[in-house]
Amino acid sequence: MTLNVIYELKTSISQPTDSNLRMINRSDTAAATGLKTLHVLVGMFAGGVQETGFSKEQLKGTPVMSEVNPSMNYMAPKLTANVKNQMQSSAPKVYKMPVEIYVNNWYLVYENLSGGDNYELHYKTTISKGGENEKMVGFDVVCEPEAIKAPLAEWQANNYQKLHDVTKVYMDTCLNDFDKKFKSFANGTSNAEKTITLQ
Repeated sequence: MTLNVIYELKTSISQPTDSNLRMINRSDTAAATGLKTLHVLVGMFAGGVQETGFSKEQLKGTPVMSEVNPSMNYMAPKLTANVKNQMQSSAPKVYKMPVEIYVNNWYLVYENLSGGDNYELHYKTTISKGGENEKMVGFDVVCEPEAIKAPLAEWQANNYQKLHDVTKVYMDTCLNDFDKKFKSFANGTSNAEKTITLQ
């Protein structure tokens, strides 16, 4: 069975994958707000423009090049090993459809615009297994745990050690749930709930 790791490109309906840690500071919001105001003024002189709001999570921020998204180097190898173990412990089968990891978000963002030192760590990845037959129904595990917050200095200490530790907890939780779903899948007992979101 094939394992594919998929990085999203920016399109009209999706944001690009955070291949490196994305840092979103208050200054990013201030810059975006200034550009938005300028756009509104230009639009008014041009005959009107309809504006929509934005959230801080949507901001481009700044990539931290030293911190590579661990979904490839940590999650993918562990997922491969786990699937092999599951396959060896169940009746022999030929799997035609791949397991796919869709790498999405990994960023630190300030908690409050008004001030404070806390930053929230957000992570989102989806693991998908295509269906093989009517009994082995495909499923998705959407891993988007509740964000942990801590002072920025704490996240950055010891070469971002806390960042790595918390992210691994996020990923391990997702892998454990995928293992449970895949076991049911391999045994042909997949239930009707085809998508699980971890929060």
